Amino acid sequence: MQTACQRVADPCLLSKNVFVRISMLKPADTGRLGVDSSLPNPIVGYAETNQVIYIGTKNVKDFYMQLSPMKDSVKWFITPDSTKVALDTITMYYQRSQVFLSKSCGYAHNYVINNVKYTTNRIDSVIINNGNIDGKSDVQNVKVFY
Repeated sequence: MQTACQRVADPCLLSKNVFVRISMLKPADTGRLGVDSSLPNPIVGYAETNQVIYIGTKNVKDFYMQLSPMKDSVKWFITPDSTKVALDTITMYYQRSQVFLSKSCGYAHNYVINNVKYTTNRIDSVIINNGNIDGKSDVQNVKVFY
């Protein structure tokens, strides 16, 4: 009788990665709602490492960014148009928690955004729309008004 070792595919079908959805809007009379807007030629990245995440993508209105499972804050840089020198930074402060998914998946990190600080070179304002970061991609977590 022969037996062989077989490699079983990863049985975890759940995503362990969660992202902050950052939406770009124009201020409007509607207050917190705003008007959907897209950035003409943005550059977005992590300020501490100068790692660019988005560059040269035309007409982007939503960005999906990761938070650090090792730190309680993250700082991004953003410019709406790479042809103009006007860089802003957005710093998010949050609480981290681990959530047990299953035996096959292990743990994932969820976050709650407590505060946002930003520069105002081109940004008008930033608000936390839904601070719970738990893997739901249809939720606007942060709204940036240009």
